[in-house]
Amino acid sequence: MTVPVIRTEQRYWKKFFNGYCKFLYNEKGHSDNFAASTFKPIKAFFNFLKTEKALSIGDFHLIFRGPQQQPLPIVLLPEQLQFLINNKSFEQQLPRHLQRTKDLLCSVAVLA
Repeated sequence: MTVPVIRTEQRYWKKFFNGYCKFLYNEKGHSDNFAASTFKPIKAFFNFLKTEKALSIGDFHLIFRGPQQQPLPIVLLPEQLQFLINNKSFEQQLPRHLQRTKDLLCSVAVLA
């Protein structure tokens, strides 16, 4: 590709990235982690074109990444943890999948 074409492509994909981020954040109200995860398939597609199809597409797709945030930890008071561990009537009211989730949460909390 010639230099003017490369610069045009670079501007185009940067404009696309900024516009798509604005759409995800402002219009749809998605989080940073969700926005970043939507760019993974786009980057994978460009990598496929570059490596498998040997197309000269440049490296503009490398800008497709959003800020990643670490998920906030779940903080329980000791009384809340004791309730989850000891209250069998509450546990029996939970659907099976939430009982397993509670057991996992309690076992991790006790080990920590």
